[in-house]
Amino acid sequence: DSTEVVVTVTENNNGQTRKIPAQDLHTFLNTQATQLKNMGVEMVIPKLSFSKSDVAQYLDSPPSGIDARLWKQAIADNPSPTTLLPVPLVGFKSLQTRITAQETQNKAHCGRLDTLAQDIENLNKKQADTVAALTEAKRKQLELAHRVLRVLVKQEITRKTGFTISCEEEQLRGQLEGLAGELATPTQFKGRLNELLSQVRLQSQASVLAGGEKYTLDQYAVQDIKSVLKDQQEGIQALVQCVKEDVKDLEVIMTGLGTENSK
Repeated sequence: DSTEVVVTVTENNNGQTRKIPAQDLHTFLNTQATQLKNMGVEMVIPKLSFSKSDVAQYLDSPPSGIDARLWKQAIADNPSPTTLLPVPLVGFKSLQTRITAQETQNKAHCGRLDTLAQDIENLNKKQADTVAALTEAKRKQLELAHRVLRVLVKQEITRKTGFTISCEEEQLRGQLEGLAGELATPTQFKGRLNELLSQVRLQSQASVLAGGEKYTLDQYAVQDIKSVLKDQQEGIQALVQCVKEDVKDLEVIMTGLGTENSK
């Protein structure tokens, strides 16, 4: 097997660097042909690029055996005139070599595409895992927020024991009563919730009758949902108890004020 090695030489003269031209390096290495041959070097070829005049001369002169019209068409079909040059194929051997090279390059491209597809699949899996972890973190954050709210409610109840109802608490009570009234109104949110619940039940029954897919929750997910709902229910009960106690305190205050007015 043969190996191609590209060698470049840079000259450093008093801090100034200069790259040795390929033709000069080629001439020097040819003077050392015997030593290079003993080292296993078979051939030394300068890596030279074509000048604009060389490219123009090459394109203006069709190769022997190639029709001038076909040559001009090949020049016009060149996808990258600045980096590629048309090369004639003469005989079946040249054609077979070109086909083999194209097949090799195509296999290399396909292998690279397979690698990229595998990388994309791995990234999609990591993204799905990240989204699931983010959803779990949001659920835990919501659960902790409910727990903090429950603690704050209990702390506020303990702190406000024996105090009269303030104006802010009276306004809050009015807002809570208004929200409770809106939720209890049949034509408002309660009616919409009942309607959505009926639609979900109908779709679930239709899916079961049609033999569609059945979705079930994981046991741990069910326990988490129950825990969250339980915390929410306890928080609501604590708020209701706080409002009831505030209402009782308000009634005591109103009774006391009425007694003083009667005197």
